[in-house]
Amino acid sequence: MTCIIEVNSIEEPHVYQIIQDKICDHFGYTLTVSIGEIEDRVDKVYQSFYNAKENIHIGRALFGDGHILEHEDMIIYKLLWQSHKYGTADCVYRRKLEKLKEYDKKKDTEYYGTLEAYIANDFNMKKTSRKLYIHYNTMKQRMNTIKEMIEFDYSDMNKMLLMALSLKFDQMDKSIQQDNHKR
Repeated sequence: MTCIIEVNSIEEPHVYQIIQDKICDHFGYTLTVSIGEIEDRVDKVYQSFYNAKENIHIGRALFGDGHILEHEDMIIYKLLWQSHKYGTADCVYRRKLEKLKEYDKKKDTEYYGTLEAYIANDFNMKKTSRKLYIHYNTMKQRMNTIKEMIEFDYSDMNKMLLMALSLKFDQMDKSIQQDNHKR
């Protein structure tokens, strides 16, 4: 079921949470909300609606039901989804990630998770070490090991972007596989 709700201000995201809660409480359903772009022309409303529907499809596949998705936040996922859909997502960096995962599995280490956390924490080792509850020197040591293991250069931002995108593709694959197992 699709429903369009006009809210006077996008500055009031709590409205969507209230709607989600009420529907869940009264009907027992989860609700995924997609906030489209605000359009100033009537002929552009359809595009905003289409984008919102597409965001729901992608958002549910990646994050499950019951989320609030804003168009601006979903743009990167839409780009990734298109690349994934048409098979352009495979690259050398994904193979490097597989190498890390295999090593972690064999040696019971956490290099993949460390790299994942490093990227999630804006490539900041200090911040990542705090999030992982490890000493900064341990973090440095892990990053050096990862660098050697997958022959990766952290100083090249283009390579870092490709690694971050590869990690997102990996996460997408995992979400899609989990979704397929539910069906």
